[in-house]
Amino acid sequence: MGRVKQNKKSTFIDMTAMSDVTVLLLTFFMLTSTFLAKAPYQATTPPSVSTEEMPMNNVVEILVNPQGKVWITMNNDTAQEASNEKMRIELLQNMQAEYEQQTGKKVNFTNEQMQAFAKQGAFGVPFNQLPAFLSASTEEQDSWLAGKEVAQGKQSGIPIKAQTEEEKERIRNSKKGYTEYQMWINAISKTSNDALKQAIINGTGFSLKADQSTSFAVVHMVMDNMQTIGKNKFTLVTALKTEE
Repeated sequence: MGRVKQNKKSTFIDMTAMSDVTVLLLTFFMLTSTFLAKAPYQATTPPSVSTEEMPMNNVVEILVNPQGKVWITMNNDTAQEASNEKMRIELLQNMQAEYEQQTGKKVNFTNEQMQAFAKQGAFGVPFNQLPAFLSASTEEQDSWLAGKEVAQGKQSGIPIKAQTEEEKERIRNSKKGYTEYQMWINAISKTSNDALKQAIINGTGFSLKADQSTSFAVVHMVMDNMQTIGKNKFTLVTALKTEE
């Protein structure tokens, strides 16, 4: 007797439900994730046993590399009255006044340059070079911050000590002669963002992040710059120490 031929059944699986779940999960992670700002230097922080998390808002991160280059990132409230864009423009205006008061020299910015600064993540070039930096393309800015344009006279990093004999003389002869780094810290402290101002008072407003290979002398110079102008409270960014 011949074998009865069975009809083949379809192996089609409806993936609509799984696709919907995948899209929902992807949307959730996109909306809830915090994107890391592009940094001019990737620091490997030293390990510690501290489990305290660094705040995401109302904090100023000071990045230091082993060569003593310093960059600053300022993250404010997400509220409109204290948004990053508004507070960064205010910071630039504060720094303009601070720099002119300290050096007697005025550095001017166009409206386009101020808007460009409002969108900056990490920043850090000598103040008199900042207008040219803000007018440069994104690729040029990245190269500048990475220290690849030194041959063209484009310096990366906020100076933490006097760069010329004129500056040394100014700081030496003035009771409040600030380095450019101290000017930035002072300008940040004059923020109208009350939450950031309170965080600075509490000691969580300024966060120092240095590579584990950075010498103590470099880190001490940065901290001494802050303590000299009365900013004695700040936090150190570390990585969680793992069991050996």
